[in-house]
Amino acid sequence: MPVSWFYGHPMIQRINRPETSLADRKWNYSVQIGDFNAEQVKVKVEDGKVIIYAKYTDGNDEWGDTVVRTRTVQIPENVDSEKLHSFMKPDGTMMLEAQEVKVLCKGDMLTAQGERQRSEDGHEIRELFFRQMTVPRSVDGKNIQCFRDDKGNLTIRAPMAEDVEMEQAKKVDPL
Repeated sequence: MPVSWFYGHPMIQRINRPETSLADRKWNYSVQIGDFNAEQVKVKVEDGKVIIYAKYTDGNDEWGDTVVRTRTVQIPENVDSEKLHSFMKPDGTMMLEAQEVKVLCKGDMLTAQGERQRSEDGHEIRELFFRQMTVPRSVDGKNIQCFRDDKGNLTIRAPMAEDVEMEQAKKVDPL
């Protein structure tokens, strides 16, 4: 944070930075893989954890070396593990990314939550949001869809329960 002097006293100036939209907010995790290339690394999600497994074998018929590394990373609760993806950077760093917004519907209660952690000017900043709402009985909570526009606004849509029932009836008994 820049400091200016005003009549012999320090005056702190806040630089306004453009806020990143919700659509840009992601959970990131990086791990240095070392001498492994992308073909030698497997990533899987299991029980709320990411398991990174890397195996390298070198040698011939007379001798051989095998190097195996495994890294397990706990996925934060606010991260949707089904939307997690990974990629390898050219410097040998494995990157894990996922959107930080999670939308769940249990019974008639819809919950949208998110979290973001970042560093700015030597300070750790943690931003949270949590919204809960009751889903009307006329709405089918099992077929909820979420969309984000380019400004980061979250839209949650669900069909009416009777529309879903009519669609299912058409599939069972077409006229």
